[in-house]
Amino acid sequence: MNNYIANASIASSNDESQKSELQKDTREDSQSNNEDFEMEEEERNQEINILAIGIEIDACRKKAAEKLIKVLENPEAKLDDIRKAQEEVANTKERWVAFCDAQEMMSSPSAVEVFRANIEKKAGKYRGNNKADSFVPPNLPAFQLRGGPVRQTNKAVHDSIAAFLNDFEVQLRAHNLDFDQHWERLFWLTCDERQRVSFEKTRAGRGLKWKEVRQQLESEHGNPYHLWIKKHEVHCMLQKPGELVRAYAERFLDSVHAANLDSSDELVWLFTSKLLRPVREKAWQTLTQHYGLVVPKNIHQVIPLIVATSGEETDSLFQEEREVFGIVYGLVSQ
Repeated sequence: MNNYIANASIASSNDESQKSELQKDTREDSQSNNEDFEMEEEERNQEINILAIGIEIDACRKKAAEKLIKVLENPEAKLDDIRKAQEEVANTKERWVAFCDAQEMMSSPSAVEVFRANIEKKAGKYRGNNKADSFVPPNLPAFQLRGGPVRQTNKAVHDSIAAFLNDFEVQLRAHNLDFDQHWERLFWLTCDERQRVSFEKTRAGRGLKWKEVRQQLESEHGNPYHLWIKKHEVHCMLQKPGELVRAYAERFLDSVHAANLDSSDELVWLFTSKLLRPVREKAWQTLTQHYGLVVPKNIHQVIPLIVATSGEETDSLFQEEREVFGIVYGLVSQ
């Protein structure tokens, strides 16, 4: 009997101890959650301020540049006016560089964060920054330049490739997202359907650094005669010996999109005239039988006919590509 009472007393004591520890853990979890919430709230307020500062500085430097151009356009402008405008451009540029440097410094981890991460790794509790890996800035710009294709009418059209890239960087900096880690994941969202196809073929999945990608894009799109170069590529394109008509058509349509060319009878003629001679002669016969005396103007209707004539099957992938082009260009069936 005494043993029973002693055991019951011990069990009761253990229950009280476990209950006390459970309450302690609950309080600690609650306190930790409150601290996390307060930190997240502070981060959100900080992000809004950083974004506002970045937009204000960017607007000031563009305004200063426009003012300088206007002064230079005036042949009667005084040297003092030119110097003042140049100084204003230099000052706003210096502010922008300082802002960028400050953002890079803020995005780097603090000593406390590094120490805490090392402790968590040793304890097996480190989970990394999963939130940042899936976060998408709400105001990402669209990759559309003045004089080129405009696919997202609700987004700004940029005067230059540099203006687009600067806006892209502002969004990443405003949310403390590392360029090299996040540029590829977010760049997809700035592109339209055809740009994504080109991006996947040329830059995606290659482990490129953002600085390298920016230099490539500025070199490619910074040329004022970029569209002329792309149009020249379309005119010089030929079907290669042994190349399927479908593969040649995909290359042709990629270049047409980059050159911002609309579907027309001239574009249809250009496509068919660059086919290999046996394919070209057969294609012209097919078009004559199908359209008669009416000259076809819809390249997206002509290509499947020619592919079928050549004996190739238009698989579902190519059919999807053709439908995307039809939607993107908004063409009316001829």
